[in-house]
Amino acid sequence: MWGHSMAGNLVLRAMLIEPAIKAGVIWAGAVYSYDDFSRYSIEDPSYDPTAADVSASRQIGQQIRETYGPPNTTVPY
Repeated sequence: MWGHSMAGNLVLRAMLIEPAIKAGVIWAGAVYSYDDFSRYSIEDPSYDPTAADVSASRQIGQQIRETYGPPNTTVPY
């Protein structure tokens, strides 16, 4: 399994819970916990608020948080 940046975080988490994944490559991974993400307000420096697609994805993220709440690290992945 291979992941870059934030996908590196997903690779790490997937490797922890799925025994069928025998190897993984995390390339320039943003591997931090959801607690750290929330606590330190980690941001993507490539974020461009004027880009329409980024704005739409942020709106979807906001809708998900409003519906389901923030990430909860007490719930298994």
